[in-house]
Amino acid sequence: MCPSNSFWSTGGNRENDDTYNSRISDFIQSLSRATALSIETLVAGQQDPFSNSLIAFAQTVEPVAPGESFLYVTDGSTTFNIDSQVKTGRIILIGDARTNDKRSTLPDFGPFSKVATPTNQRTPRLFKSEPLGSGLATLVGANFIEDSTKVWTVNQWVGRFVKADDGVFYPITSNTAIRLTVTASGATPSFGQYAIFNFANDPLIPDVDFKFSQSTGDLELTTGLALHESLVSSDDGALGSVGAYTFTRGLAAHAQRLVNGDKSDLDNFPGIKALGTACRVIAPTVITSTIVIQVITASGLTDADLASTVQSVVQSYVNGLGIGQQILISEITRIVKTLIGVSDCRVLSPTQNVRVSDGQVARIAATDVQVV
Repeated sequence: MCPSNSFWSTGGNRENDDTYNSRISDFIQSLSRATALSIETLVAGQQDPFSNSLIAFAQTVEPVAPGESFLYVTDGSTTFNIDSQVKTGRIILIGDARTNDKRSTLPDFGPFSKVATPTNQRTPRLFKSEPLGSGLATLVGANFIEDSTKVWTVNQWVGRFVKADDGVFYPITSNTAIRLTVTASGATPSFGQYAIFNFANDPLIPDVDFKFSQSTGDLELTTGLALHESLVSSDDGALGSVGAYTFTRGLAAHAQRLVNGDKSDLDNFPGIKALGTACRVIAPTVITSTIVIQVITASGLTDADLASTVQSVVQSYVNGLGIGQQILISEITRIVKTLIGVSDCRVLSPTQNVRVSDGQVARIAATDVQVV
């Protein structure tokens, strides 16, 4: 006899035995981490605290040639996509370089995106400080920075920006051989390291001037910086709405953080992927299909009486499929024939199972199911 406590329920099981046993088996096999199965298993079912959405399905796809792997994730909805955010403004990546500094990381979560056209507008937009335009200020005052070790051409830096040691960018209005006069509203720039930038020039070119990981945000310059030079990500001079780069929030960012790990929170995000590998989170491509079903109704009923019910169960079946799972005609036939009021049915279209490839997910609306 079961006690009548409030936590006893007569509702259905949240998970059947086969699904539970399969999940436990997958979890045990995934404990080694870094395998395709471990990544899929340890990511699926995780909840993103930012959007409160769950990763309903995950699939890993490895490249044919050595390179970046993909982790496809979705919350199961028909509208899921990568929540890309445009980063605007200036972000200092390397503020005061030591000789030959090359590596840095964007301060946001991936996956990161690239704008493909034109080539020099691809993200992230990186600017390196001008040659001979970095050093240590020997004197600062209201609206000026001075470096007595320099011999500049008069006004060669007009229109440029100087980044002071406090990280503030000041427009340069004029310069002498050693002094930069800036727009600072009467304020005194910070004493110390400075760097001059020309944001009117083209930024560094990806894959030529630097390498960039869209999954981690790590970047590496082809040629290292000189002493006191700086590296900045900036949207200055960008065409239209092109920002410094695009980053991600929401479910995709949470999945990417789970895969990569987070050095600032290793207890919750120790990482799953192996050292030296790259795995980028990506949204699956949605595949739709029109399904035409001939229904033979029980005595006294018409197609119109059952149409909405048939549409609902077929839509529920298709939209419950995982990434890479095909639409089976036999399964549609089976679930429709179990409905009360249906004597028999036949799928007229499609005439064969709908093929769904890796990185794709089948999703339909109720109107995609036609009952005849």
